Amino acid sequence: MRTIRILIVDDDQSFVEAAREVLEAEGFQVVIAPCSQQGLEHLQQNPPDLIIMDLGSDDGDDGLRLYWALRGEKAEEFRHIPLIGVTLAYSNTLYNFAEYRYGEFLSIDDLLPKSIDGKALTARVKEHLPTAS
Repeated sequence: MRTIRILIVDDDQSFVEAAREVLEAEGFQVVIAPCSQQGLEHLQQNPPDLIIMDLGSDDGDDGLRLYWALRGEKAEEFRHIPLIGVTLAYSNTLYNFAEYRYGEFLSIDDLLPKSIDGKALTARVKEHLPTAS
């Protein structure tokens, strides 16, 4: 059986390490990219089965730049990869992303707060994998 590969693109070290620990404990192979450019390099070298990415970052538009590379008009080769967005601005902020879950605002498969617990993260990842039953 092939190991499922998950790419996490996020510059938040504490979130990345927590997510990696939880997902690797479930048997997933986790690859980390701290910025959009490195995320794109990983995608081109060895596309993952699922991507978890921060929609914002310290670089301003970094998350949205990667988003457009994955879901823009010329992104056919990556459009099939499930994309889960994570954000600190999930709710109780000016940008209440919680209202826009499941692609109403952005063409993503799911949107999660960074405060999500490990069990819920694993469940949501499994929900979006093509091999999920």
